[in-house]
Amino acid sequence: EIQKKHMHGERNAAFETDITDPHRYLTRLKQTLGLVLRPLRTHRALWTSANMTIRKRRMIYNRNCQTLHV
Repeated sequence: EIQKKHMHGERNAAFETDITDPHRYLTRLKQTLGLVLRPLRTHRALWTSANMTIRKRRMIYNRNCQTLHV
């Protein structure tokens, strides 16, 4: 318990120093935001491309079904 508290206190101290230096704090914030947003962007791109391929396949499949039925 005591060790945990000590570690937590150290972490808080480090965070406080970052806040007192606004430029460093902002850069840290931008970095974290970039790290969070980068995978989201790539994921969205992958998702849209996957949707397009699925749609194309579905269209082709529907066409084949129609030709088979007629």
